[in-house]
Parts: sequence; C-alpha cells; structure tokens
Amino acid sequence: MVEVSSGTAGTGATSALRFSDPVMYSRMLRHAHEDVIGGAERAEITTDIQESWRRSLALGISPDQHSPRHVREPSEVRALRREHILSPAIPALTELLGDDSDGGRQLLIITDAAGEVLWRIGGRNALTQADSLEFTEGADWSESGIGTNAISEVLRTGSAGQLFSAEHLVRTHHDWACTAAPIRHPLTGELLGCWMYPDP
Repeated sequence: MVEVSSGTAGTGATSALRFSDPVMYSRMLRHAHEDVIGGAERAEITTDIQESWRRSLALGISPDQHSPRHVREPSEVRALRREHILSPAIPALTELLGDDSDGGRQLLIITDAAGEVLWRIGGRNALTQADSLEFTEGADWSESGIGTNAISEVLRTGSAGQLFSAEHLVRTHHDWACTAAPIRHPLTGELLGCWMYPDP
C-alpha cells in the first residue's frame, strides 16, 4: 500500500509561492536556510524541518556535505535485493511509477525502512542524475546518513511528503524538489521502505 500526499512549508502568501512562483520561493527558502543554520528562526521553514536540521547537525551532518554515508557496496546490494521483502513488489512499482525506457526522464528511488537505497529505476539520463546526487545502491538517505531530505522525512513520520529546494539541509540539494511516500506491508501496515521521485 502506498500513501500519497503533498508536503507543506511556510504559511499564507509565502507558501503559495511554492506553486505560483517556485523560483522566488526557492530564493526565499535559501535565505531562510542560512538564517536558521546561523541560529535564527524563520517562518518559511516549518518547525518540523528546523527540528530535523538540528538533529542532523547534532549527528555531524554538515550543510556543505554532499555525499551520503554508504552502508555497503552496490554489488552487495544486488545480492541483498534477491531476498528482500520488497523484491516481489518491484515489477509492479516499476510499471506504476517508473520509466526505465532509454529516453525516460523520471527517476524512481526505492529504499528499505532504514533509508538505504536498494533500487534505482530510470533511463540513462535519469540514472546519470542519480549518480550526481549519489542516489546509488547502498547509500544511506536517512536523517543520520545525509540529513533532512524527503526520504528521511517519510521514514520519520510514516507519511508521504515533499521537500522543496532549501528545505533540504545539504546545500547541493537545494536545486531539487523531492516527493516521497511510504511503502507498507498490505496486511500489517508495517513500514517496509519508501519510494521517491527527485526532480531537478
């Protein structure tokens, strides 16, 4: 079962810019990001996101850090996937959400419940984009692995959401909007992982 909803940030007219003028909204978020990292509070950044940033910083994640922690080598992940509980669902997720055609531009990332990237589904260009952000098999995109991002928020809250631009802690992620949702066991509701679309 996949739950889908959109995230929110800011309030009133400011948050409306997210859709009406995303360039201006991104600029505002980047200024707010610098202020909050410097110790101030800004309404453009939700309390939940600010708290996530503080946890990430306390764990040693730097806003200037680009690379996530890598849990294992991609070759080890390929072996792990064969026995993983999500493995039987991958063909359906690929058909419903992915595009692995040669010209496909959409990238689909699937992680386990700890935030480790297990599958990357996309065409050649999409996978090249994935490489640029180190969305590689075995990379840890949890809060402790690379700081606040859409995957870490889904795993923390259990709900779908979106992080836009400088809502991400790490500065090199500020050019991206990422939408993610949990993957749950259809009978028990247990959180098994999440899927995510990163969008530059």
